[in-house]
Amino acid sequence: MRFLIICPAAESPEGVLGGPVLYRPDLGAADDVTLADALRSERPNAVVTDRALGPLPLREWRRAMPDDPVVVVRCGPARDLTGREMAAPGVPAITVAAPPVPAGTGAPAGAPLPDATGAPILDATGARISERTSEAISESAPETLPETLPESAPEGFPESAPEAIPGRSPECGPDATAGPPLPGITEETLVRALGAAERFLQRQVRNAGPPGPPPHHPGPSPTHSRAQLDPRAHPHTRTRARTPAPAGPESVLLVGAGIVNLVTAQRLQSAGYEVAVVDAGPDPRAGAPWQLYGTSRGGGNARMFTLTEMDDYHAKSPSDTVSPSVFDRTPDDCGWDVRRHPDEPPDPAARPGGTRPDPVRIDTLRPEAARPGASRPGPAHVEATPSATAPTPSAAAPAAHSPGAAARADAETAWVRDFKSVPPWLARTYNEDIFALNRRSERLWQRWMETRPDLFADVRLSHGILRLYEDPAHLEESARRQDEVGATLARYGPDEVRERFPALAGAVPDAYAGGIMVRGFTVTVHDFMSALLTSLEAGGARLHFGRRADRILRTRHGEVSGVLTPYGVHRATHYVVSPGVTGGTLTRDAGALGQVQGVLGCWASLPDLAPGLGHSLKVGRRGHLTEDANVTLGRDETGDRVLIVGSGYGWTGGDPDNIDERHLDLVQAALTDTARRLFPAAYEAAGGEAGLMASRKHCVRPWTASNLGLFDLAPAEDGVLVLTGGHNTGGFAQAPVIAEAVLSALRGRYHPMHTFYHPDRGHRVLGPPAPDPRERQASQ
Repeated sequence: MRFLIICPAAESPEGVLGGPVLYRPDLGAADDVTLADALRSERPNAVVTDRALGPLPLREWRRAMPDDPVVVVRCGPARDLTGREMAAPGVPAITVAAPPVPAGTGAPAGAPLPDATGAPILDATGARISERTSEAISESAPETLPETLPESAPEGFPESAPEAIPGRSPECGPDATAGPPLPGITEETLVRALGAAERFLQRQVRNAGPPGPPPHHPGPSPTHSRAQLDPRAHPHTRTRARTPAPAGPESVLLVGAGIVNLVTAQRLQSAGYEVAVVDAGPDPRAGAPWQLYGTSRGGGNARMFTLTEMDDYHAKSPSDTVSPSVFDRTPDDCGWDVRRHPDEPPDPAARPGGTRPDPVRIDTLRPEAARPGASRPGPAHVEATPSATAPTPSAAAPAAHSPGAAARADAETAWVRDFKSVPPWLARTYNEDIFALNRRSERLWQRWMETRPDLFADVRLSHGILRLYEDPAHLEESARRQDEVGATLARYGPDEVRERFPALAGAVPDAYAGGIMVRGFTVTVHDFMSALLTSLEAGGARLHFGRRADRILRTRHGEVSGVLTPYGVHRATHYVVSPGVTGGTLTRDAGALGQVQGVLGCWASLPDLAPGLGHSLKVGRRGHLTEDANVTLGRDETGDRVLIVGSGYGWTGGDPDNIDERHLDLVQAALTDTARRLFPAAYEAAGGEAGLMASRKHCVRPWTASNLGLFDLAPAEDGVLVLTGGHNTGGFAQAPVIAEAVLSALRGRYHPMHTFYHPDRGHRVLGPPAPDPRERQASQ
């Protein structure tokens, strides 16, 4: 995709553009012949403008790109070259003013255009968030998407007044004529306009797949055209005869028993599907050692929902020089890279001399941070997050120069390159889409709590999240952000925090500059998983634990025919695959899994001393290794009420077990420092750092370089295969809307997540990814 901006900006937008965006404000004042020449030569998919485009530029543009989706985005009311307004103000935000030209129907030279404009026109005057896109929500069945991402103004935002045109002065009204130079379009408006165009074009590309089954192939790869695998482009149609499906309810096999897939299983079962689940780990209700479980059960017994969960971690402004480099730096340099290099011993004690060095001090990161104590005892390397396809706990790291190690290193290099390639305007667009899905998820969570209170009866459900910030500037920045998304419930100064929340009164004097109470809730996720599993079993679901999914089997026509495990082949009408951090051998059969790599999070517990905290926390410590931390009202393994502190970002690359213990110790020590500063009494009651060591654990979350989740589709013999995952810190928060999107896919209906989380979304804009070396190796 290519984007052309021809309207002048109030300030140079070069710092936020990047990618395939061409800024040519000179064309905004050019004559139609010059503009037509530019459109023919540049061949943009989208034009962002504040002037009317005449028939000649539109006709020549369409002739140059007869088979490609195109769109015009207006920033403010369209104006002619003299500045006179050409359209009445107050056009609804981002609405299609003319039908799109279908792909492949470009008019030949001299032929009339299919409509008056030759391209759909979007209006960005009020484009604030992604709900206000051109997504055809009305195409979804009412019972499936009763209120999904409505076209109306988003909750928490007022409608833009007709005369309030971003980037324009009041005197530029309907009666304005040529006069003083018009001020430029604001950066915010340009970013919104680019986002509106990108979403619209993604939807058009998505619908352009040919009918019929995909060509024969061993499995989709990152470079395969997934439009061919879209069941909406060819809803359950085949060009060959099929074996009739057996009578009775349709069945679904879910691969992976993390919280996302368990919520999905519950939604599908309630919709009448027969459900079966396979997972490599033990039954989450069995209380096995945490190292044997995946992310949901192996991490802390705590999960949180807020409207800003799963936020995008790319740089969103040119002033952010830290975010692009987090994967290039280790924790002792405030980075995220915790990988152990294959040519290094797995434990420092194995180095010459046989002694473990002193742990790295985190007081080099913040002057007031306490020096951590001795490193934790026990094995240097344990199986952290077995998933539905994880290797056995005895699997060792690849040899230094083995083909597997080299391929993994190449894949990790490509993944970081993809992360760095996302420009600020696209990162902001991604963030808005994530938050739009969060808003939808919040409504689904609320509805679920009302209709199934039994599932939430014993999960220590707590509403309202208190956000604390050490730095006053960080507090103000976050307050604006929470206000914008409609999350703010109350605002407190530091003294008021101590008065209203006695459990925080003993914090060190500079632990927080103030707090914001926001919409959200927390649960003890292990208990919630148990409730879901018990409910699924009661509804007739078949649960198979200790069964690793080895392969996705396909027919000679490329349709999914089953999932191979060591116990045989599992077959169903539909398949939902959500294997967590590593797809193992499934990566060969579902190429989108190659986009997922691991980022660890660390956990520790403190006693919830009287009078009790009352509300779970989000803690912001700008410049600290654990910059973002959650403190959740939870339970420990014995059922006692505790405060569960979770934080830390540690990139493990493609192998969730490839963790350097020295780096892990540093992240854990930084987490301990956060607990000590906020709750010194509870810290001492727990036995200080030695006491926290006993509760230490970590999990490895599935992340994508785009920071978006994955939602991929492929045809099955009688249904569809759905791949979900890569939700970084937001899998729990978005679980209900993910389940809703899965149900829509199984029914052959559209859901916005199908576009937002399409695995090729970023590559369509930024260019195709490099071939995955692991796929080349597997094919050799």
